[in-house]
Amino acid sequence: MLTEIKGTPVQSSILGVSELDRTLVYYDGPKLILRRNRSGQLYLAWWSDADEDTERWIYLPISASRLQRVLSGSMNSREAIDEPEDGLIIVVDLDVRGDFSQVVLTDSSQVPSDALPTPDARLNLQIPEDIAQMPTKDRGHIIEVKLQSQSSETGRVGAREMGMLLTNLQRLFDALGQASEGESTERGQIPDAVREKTKFELIGSFTGSFGMRLKIKTICLAILWPKIV
Repeated sequence: MLTEIKGTPVQSSILGVSELDRTLVYYDGPKLILRRNRSGQLYLAWWSDADEDTERWIYLPISASRLQRVLSGSMNSREAIDEPEDGLIIVVDLDVRGDFSQVVLTDSSQVPSDALPTPDARLNLQIPEDIAQMPTKDRGHIIEVKLQSQSSETGRVGAREMGMLLTNLQRLFDALGQASEGESTERGQIPDAVREKTKFELIGSFTGSFGMRLKIKTICLAILWPKIV
């Protein structure tokens, strides 16, 4: 049974009508997510604890400038939660259906320390500034791929290896797109209509050893694979 959180119980409407902006950390399910409500308020939410009936999240109202500091690691996660910009955090309990069962306005001193990020925990999830400024609906279609050479002598990436990676990446998302349509991909061809939706286009490159920025044609990546967006 989860520890009772002392604070002020509030209605879930305090969060506004919020939508998932992106999943930042995924390990056996989302562990760190960014949500945004219709007024533009951002909430950085850490998975905190769970029992057989309830999943608990810590929602931190956060400005865009502080969000970049936390994601880049210039401010550690615990400091952000201990010293929220508005003075309070929101502890959200969800039932097995994912519905709100309890929402408490409180501060970090009321949350068990083992249910908070460790004091030295820092993220390294900087979102490129040009992507951060894009509308959410556009950012959700972009994936960046960095290839690191195994050669200590040249530091170069082979064209064959790069081609194989791109081909296999496209095949993976074709299969995920087919699965999102509710169809099996174990046997048979994937329809052209699905392939058209999951087609990647190269929209930029950068050093990695070599890096590529790819944009999927139609389907939002969050629908296919929350781990990477």
